[in-house]
Amino acid sequence: MTIGQVIKNKRLEAGHSQEYLAEQLGFSRQTLSNWEMHVPFQRQIT
Repeated sequence: MTIGQVIKNKRLEAGHSQEYLAEQLGFSRQTLSNWEMHVPFQRQIT
């Protein structure tokens, strides 16, 4: 089980939406969605 699957399962058990959880954690909903779908993190080089 990936960390994204754990996050999604716990979020659903708690009855929260992606938008709600992302807001509580200070991330965008899209970021949370990417984690849940196991999309690799892309680093930006500055």
